[in-house]
Amino acid sequence: MNLVTVDSTRKFPTDPEKVVRWAISRLMPRTSTLFIEVESYPMELDEYGYCERLGPRHFVITLNSKMTDKEMVGTVLHEMVHVRQYVRGHLKDVLTKRGSWQMLWKGRISKHKYEKQPWEIEAYGLEESLYKEFRNDS
Repeated sequence: MNLVTVDSTRKFPTDPEKVVRWAISRLMPRTSTLFIEVESYPMELDEYGYCERLGPRHFVITLNSKMTDKEMVGTVLHEMVHVRQYVRGHLKDVLTKRGSWQMLWKGRISKHKYEKQPWEIEAYGLEESLYKEFRNDS
């Protein structure tokens, strides 16, 4: 059974747990061993959120508590695409010999800028359609 927890400094109109559970059912319907923690706190205005992998099936999604409800839902869906990428093994973070972290996409190092990273292209590409589906289902 998937476990989802929310620890937020703000109560959003849409429950982030509901968004995460919907995203799991839509993106990974046969997955039942995830532990996803959602947290939010104030960040810089141009920061929306990020996903951190703590273990093979353990993730923390951090959100900017200053976002609108629409931005929060879109950000959670975007970050859930990253969760799926990790679960499928497409996205990996590895420690290099120099002691720094490197992201691998399908076994290859990507040296592109942030917005050109293949994992971000996929997440941004799905974000709007997932948002529309979520709102239609809600």
